[in-house]
Amino acid sequence: MVNYYKLWFQAHSLYNSASAREPCEETWKRKAFDTQQTYWGNKCTLDYEKQKLLTYSLKKELVSIRNKFGEANENAEALVSGSDSFDQSLSSNFYDVMKTISLNCSNAIGKFAGRIIKESVDVLSVRPPCGFDAVAIGSIARREATPNSDLEYLLLVESSAQDSIYYFETLAMTTYFLMGNL
Repeated sequence: MVNYYKLWFQAHSLYNSASAREPCEETWKRKAFDTQQTYWGNKCTLDYEKQKLLTYSLKKELVSIRNKFGEANENAEALVSGSDSFDQSLSSNFYDVMKTISLNCSNAIGKFAGRIIKESVDVLSVRPPCGFDAVAIGSIARREATPNSDLEYLLLVESSAQDSIYYFETLAMTTYFLMGNL
């Protein structure tokens, strides 16, 4: 197991290093993919072209969520910016609007996180060895997400057998790679 953790740490470090250097260039994308392949070995069915298509699709969805709820936030701010006084009724209305936006944004980002987990399961060459569930934590769980909230979740698994631990560590790292590619 020591070698596995060493490999995970190396993949994590190399991936972060590559992403900090050239995040928008094709050479970075290739370096990131090569790092992922080193980590995955034969555990993943994703080739470079499929990863580019998946990344494009995920990024398009994330940008859409951010644009939709960013615009909603701006419209809500317009409620109070045009007023010289911030009275109780205006304050209450602004709060209600912002709360609704946060609830809807939390739902959208939660669905997006679910898609990342599903896509990660789909690209792994082995099926989950036991039942599991992903649970949102942080601002999404509190229903306070904003368009730029981070994705925080934990995986609850039915088994603590070594093959389960190994699979879900690989799954977690795969979700990390997919999010990092965005």
